[in-house]
Amino acid sequence: MGDLPIFNLRAMRGGDHQSTAYALAALIDNSVQAEASKVEVIGIEARRGAHLRARRGLAEVGVLDNGSGMSPEVLRMALQFGNGTHLDDRTGLGRFGVGLPDASASQCRRVDVWTWQKGPDKAVNSHLDFNEMARGAMVLVPKPLQSPLPKKWRDRAGVVGASGTLVVWSRFEEYRLTWLGAQETLENTATLFGRIYRKFLDQGRLAVRFLALQDGLPVYEREALANDPLYLMSNSATPPPFATEPMFERWKADAAFPLDYGKAQHQVVVRMSLAKQQTVPADGLDRGSKLYGKHASSNVGLSILRAGRELGMDAGWVTGPGSLEPWWGAEVDFPPALDEIFGVDCTKQGAHRFSRMAQYDWQDHADEGGSESELHSRMQDEGDPNALLIPIADYIRAQLADIRRRLEEQTSALRSSAA
Repeated sequence: MGDLPIFNLRAMRGGDHQSTAYALAALIDNSVQAEASKVEVIGIEARRGAHLRARRGLAEVGVLDNGSGMSPEVLRMALQFGNGTHLDDRTGLGRFGVGLPDASASQCRRVDVWTWQKGPDKAVNSHLDFNEMARGAMVLVPKPLQSPLPKKWRDRAGVVGASGTLVVWSRFEEYRLTWLGAQETLENTATLFGRIYRKFLDQGRLAVRFLALQDGLPVYEREALANDPLYLMSNSATPPPFATEPMFERWKADAAFPLDYGKAQHQVVVRMSLAKQQTVPADGLDRGSKLYGKHASSNVGLSILRAGRELGMDAGWVTGPGSLEPWWGAEVDFPPALDEIFGVDCTKQGAHRFSRMAQYDWQDHADEGGSESELHSRMQDEGDPNALLIPIADYIRAQLADIRRRLEEQTSALRSSAA
């Protein structure tokens, strides 16, 4: 048997990203970590082949920001699988060191990066070519070379700052893409980004612009709007009449859970909401048939946030296809210091250990004849991380039961009067 590489590139390129939009989110995390206030996602579509019936398809995607940029040394680290400058950082969105290369490898055959700290004319550039890596022609991250920000990207950008970074994906393989066209890709990405980064968008800390081009002409352009599954934000992507006012109202005050872990105490916050009475149509029609009702149906579940950035919507807390489920909102927000406790992996698309709490039944884990309190005491003594999560899960489960009863009351009064 010959020499074996440390990792199988083909397996790495398989990726665990749920969609192209989630892979792009890994790049936006880097922008936020670099304190960017503006990000632009530009998709370029072109015809595949020279014949008249050649299909259009995504040719390039560029993600440009006005963040702090990178030095040549940091750029090389950023392109290396499993490396980076935030591996020990438990305060920001990064830390796993696989975002840029892993997300890129899951979607395309080549990624180019330009980054600058003293103006775009003094940018440096490096790249990864996954085909060359697979056949052993590229074994080292290429040394960054000075290369001004290309004119075609500079001309299409709305803002090019004194510092920043541009990541370009190219040489796509269709089977890796969730959507084939530039407009379709960016439309779906804009919806997801609005939810993932809703806190940043709502607080004015981040603005994201999307631009899709066909044959060099713009066919789609929009700014990301906050997509709040709790529907408590005043200005959001919710359809009228709730685009400029909250559609839901808070359910009690935020619940804070202090967790002792790693020689420090960390706060986990649970926030919950339920639909306002005004969402129930006076004409007796099902509110789910309204445009705002269909929007609510696309945001069903518990939103799991890590440092204000959504990891995903957990449907495990949903009781079924019932008509009440779109009309409650809930989120749990925890700091990166608790990644191991909640079960966050390098793709940042969920908190797997906490998700299992939705189906947790203490009787399945207790000793025969033992009580719930005895079980929890044993778990604490054994250092079982689930012991820290059980009170949070129990709280959410109890509140959801009360919220569903309240939602049932909202519509039962109307049904009674109609009868």
